[in-house]
Amino acid sequence: MPLSAFAARFKEPLGQTPLEYVTEWRMQKVMQLLEHRDKKLIDVARSVGYESDAAFSKAFK
Repeated sequence: MPLSAFAARFKEPLGQTPLEYVTEWRMQKVMQLLEHRDKKLIDVARSVGYESDAAFSKAFK
């Protein structure tokens, strides 16, 4: 299945593209992990798949 067809079929029931869904999931997970104040921000970001402060900051904005 072409990626564009998959994205369209994915978006129908969820109202989000796959990338939007994953980004939202990551941000929800980050918020949960940040409740534990003993963790560094970069460690939390890396635990959900961001490889750098810059990538995480861009997504978080």
